[in-house]
Amino acid sequence: RYRLSRAVIFEQYTEDMLPRKYLYALPDTLRRMQGQIVELFENVLDADNSDEPTSKRMVDYYQRSGETAFRFYPQPIGFELIGEVFTEVLTPNNIYDILDFQLRACVKQEIKMRRCKNCGRYFVVTGNITQDYCTRLMEGSEKTCRQMGAVVQYQSRQMKNPATKEFTRSYKAHNARVRYGTMTKAEFTAWSKEARAKRADCIAGKLPLEEFVAWLDSDRQR
Repeated sequence: RYRLSRAVIFEQYTEDMLPRKYLYALPDTLRRMQGQIVELFENVLDADNSDEPTSKRMVDYYQRSGETAFRFYPQPIGFELIGEVFTEVLTPNNIYDILDFQLRACVKQEIKMRRCKNCGRYFVVTGNITQDYCTRLMEGSEKTCRQMGAVVQYQSRQMKNPATKEFTRSYKAHNARVRYGTMTKAEFTAWSKEARAKRADCIAGKLPLEEFVAWLDSDRQR
């Protein structure tokens, strides 16, 4: 801000007052920092990697990694009255200061991280320690990974049921008949409706699995 104000006062080109060397190197710097931060998450804050205290994991990681690990530097931090409370206030000189401040807060507070089973990115584990999915919106969707995760888990549980497995097998076979013209869409719709009802009865224990499978296969040779 000071550089730009000075440029305006002295009628200089504002571009000449920018730290060009720093800005040109910024993309590579951010990529390197991102890799270092993810590595720290994996070795220190990952909720599934170790049961050891965060402080010990931190020491072990930095002893192994040496100069390749993320480096923490003295912070330009003040202690000020904000509203009705005193709190630390960071006055960053660059992006590194901001990331440094946030990352050391995670380490000090021993915040747990976990990779989302849907998108693969790290997220903060809060409340339920068994959370496997983050709350980010999936690309091209209005649903979050956590919402989709609930659907995936439900489908996974359903697919473990023999009745669901048999229904899925037969559903695909009958759907193929529609594509090949040996079954009309109206016939398929009627079959599907009845098959779903019988599947529900089978899962509920009202219809033996053997009878359900026999019904599914009853028109196989048609």
